Amino acid sequence: MKFSRVFFAAVASAVAALTLCASAGAANVIVGPSLTGSWESEQCGGVEGCAFINTGLGGTGANLRSPINGAIVRWSVVGGSTAGTYRLGTALQFSEFGFTFRKWGEPVVSSPTEGVQTFSTVLPIEKGMLITLAMSETASLGFREGVGQLAEWEFEPAESENSLEDEVWAELAGFNAEIQPPPTVASLGTTSGSTAGGTEVVITGSDLDNASSVTFGGAPAASYTVNSESQITAVAPASANAATVPVTVTTVAGNATAPQQFAYVAPPPPVVVTPAPTKEPKPVKQCVVPKLKGKKLTAAKTALKKADCKAGKVTKLKGATPKTGKVATQSRKPGAKAAAGAKVNLTLKP
Repeated sequence: MKFSRVFFAAVASAVAALTLCASAGAANVIVGPSLTGSWESEQCGGVEGCAFINTGLGGTGANLRSPINGAIVRWSVVGGSTAGTYRLGTALQFSEFGFTFRKWGEPVVSSPTEGVQTFSTVLPIEKGMLITLAMSETASLGFREGVGQLAEWEFEPAESENSLEDEVWAELAGFNAEIQPPPTVASLGTTSGSTAGGTEVVITGSDLDNASSVTFGGAPAASYTVNSESQITAVAPASANAATVPVTVTTVAGNATAPQQFAYVAPPPPVVVTPAPTKEPKPVKQCVVPKLKGKKLTAAKTALKKADCKAGKVTKLKGATPKTGKVATQSRKPGAKAAAGAKVNLTLKP
């Protein structure tokens, strides 16, 4: 190799190596060698930068090429005794010694370490692609001789550059990557809700980590929570129309639409309660005593009846008769008010 060796062994523990874990999603896959065991630290040395692709793993495990379409979400390197910058990329092999460098992540600063350094990223990768690592002149990286095969370039390749390898070595470079597959959606816990929005929908599937959006008919969910790599709880947004719409989850690795659709249902019209008509209370009858003085008995009784009063005791003075006598006095004054049917006593004079 055309760069200097520092010649010390960096031992990366199995705990520090990039492994699958529940938080990363059970279906994530590794591309590149296992990073456990002993590695020798080397620098580019004397060149501006260098890049490496493992073209054979020598049966040490994991995948040489990505077996799926998806996105690299984490990557790890076995560090060395010097600091610098690393940059992870993807590549396609177009001939035995020819490669096309596709996408590159952002450069990251490495630290002098004998262990494994892990970095987060979002880097699309397609099935069949290899991973590549570029590093600055001052950086160092762990290598393992006598196993696998390595292609080397004495420069940092540009994006989409077609290049033939400078050297091929029977050794491995200590870096690998974790790939998250595109999501799948198996079912919706709730398939209908009000056009007013607010319906909580549990979405079940796989590889739902790193979800970037959940949409109902293209409209963003009012909110959503990633419960696990297999479940998301989303709140349906409001809809202007009662319609059936697809539900789609998008992650850093792609998107998936649920096999069922979500049906928006217009809420029932409000119930209008018509109050019962109010009955006017019947007026309370009252005896309003009329003026009776001078009236004959028959006329007096008629007047009392019209006024809701009644004739009470009739007293006849000497010479007065019921037919000819006239009212001289009355027991209740004219205009006085009493309960209906109240009696008014009369005195007749001749």
